[in-house]
Amino acid sequence: MSDSTSVETAAPVELKPAAKVAPRERPKTGTKPKQQPPYSVVLHNDSINGFGWVVGVVQKTFRYSMGKAFLITLRAHCFGRSVAWVGSLEVAEFKAQQLVGQGPDPLKAAKGGRPLKATVEPTA
Repeated sequence: MSDSTSVETAAPVELKPAAKVAPRERPKTGTKPKQQPPYSVVLHNDSINGFGWVVGVVQKTFRYSMGKAFLITLRAHCFGRSVAWVGSLEVAEFKAQQLVGQGPDPLKAAKGGRPLKATVEPTA
């Protein structure tokens, strides 16, 4: 053994330029994702909770003007039900749960008040 340190070097390697690869093209199928059908949040008539309170809940839940919330509530009162909102299923379920989650009218709770009834239905 010798005291000198030796480093072995490898023979130089010749680098070749990389082959050019054409970008992969996606095959065009001509199909688009199927669009989901819209769903309606339906507000049902309620003879116990106060009309003004229901208008306020509809206005707060859907961020509607006082006039629009009044008309939706009046339609539910006169015809038994009213479409309050139309959109995707997930959002419709969320909005319906918000309506029900407001609970009964605090002024009518002693008279057996109950939460609003709202359902989610496919839009025809």
